[in-house]
Amino acid sequence: MMWSLGWIAGDPDADTFYTILYGPNKGQSNQSRFDLPQWNALYEKAKLLPDSPERDHLYREMDKLFFAYAPMRPIAHRVVTGLAHPWVIGYRRNPVTREFWKYLDIDESVLPAQHVRAGRVAAAPAR
Repeated sequence: MMWSLGWIAGDPDADTFYTILYGPNKGQSNQSRFDLPQWNALYEKAKLLPDSPERDHLYREMDKLFFAYAPMRPIAHRVVTGLAHPWVIGYRRNPVTREFWKYLDIDESVLPAQHVRAGRVAAAPAR
């Protein structure tokens, strides 16, 4: 059987991507029904650890198993390009959160003169 679907992480933790191949999750998040005792043991160890080099090492071992057994095939990866003017403060794209605009501000001291009128931001005149 072949099928595909789109999906992204809901939080910035790699566990989201490893849980979908954990054997006991077959028929739930593990839609490939992959069940490899070696993978499961590494996942169970990693699940107990905080974000750390030790957990990263376990994830790299799991990556090797993923590529060796290929229980699923990632076929696409989204690439996002963001541009910002130099007067925009706080612009940092987060790989998970899409509401980054809540953290933006304008540094009026850096704005080009044609955008500033009487000390406040104004739109450039139409030509």
